[in-house]
Amino acid sequence: MLTILFVALLSAVGLTQPSFTPDLSVVIKTDDTHAKMVLSAGAPLNDKWSAKCYILLNGGGYSNMVCGPSIAVHESWNFTVGAGVETTDAYWIGMGMISYSRKLVGYLMVEYGGGSGLWYKAVVTAPIPKNIRLGLMSSRYDGEGLYGQIGFGQVVVYTAILFQTEEWMTERTPPDADMLTGNLGIKVTF
Repeated sequence: MLTILFVALLSAVGLTQPSFTPDLSVVIKTDDTHAKMVLSAGAPLNDKWSAKCYILLNGGGYSNMVCGPSIAVHESWNFTVGAGVETTDAYWIGMGMISYSRKLVGYLMVEYGGGSGLWYKAVVTAPIPKNIRLGLMSSRYDGEGLYGQIGFGQVVVYTAILFQTEEWMTERTPPDADMLTGNLGIKVTF
């Protein structure tokens, strides 16, 4: 709801292009512990700049909201920075994101830092047929491993099979099946 209000406010004060289609998406995912929902919205300000807002609602009790500017420095490259709040005692959070998209490869790198510590996610994919992408994913607390997605128009279903490398290296124990985790999610863009 806050995301939609953010886009509506930008439009009302005339900061967006006269006729724009808001970039709204909802991602619902689950891992081995609980479900998460990410709401994101974007509004173009001109040909290169846009405003972005991301809200994470986590079934485990943690949530955050980050908003900031995004610039398309080339048809394939986007850079986003943001600041926001999280549901920890420290409140504040910062975010940086780089995305690259071409026909043969897609790349996304997101980093958060705040009172809850650092978090990152990196995904590199390549298309198999047009609507299927396979690749690698690394995500703090989730792990590293294989990533796949299939698109059906404005709906993308994705999954990842991951090994918790950070936990394994920290605990210095032999790897076992408990260190395997995964993600299953759906993204709908409006």
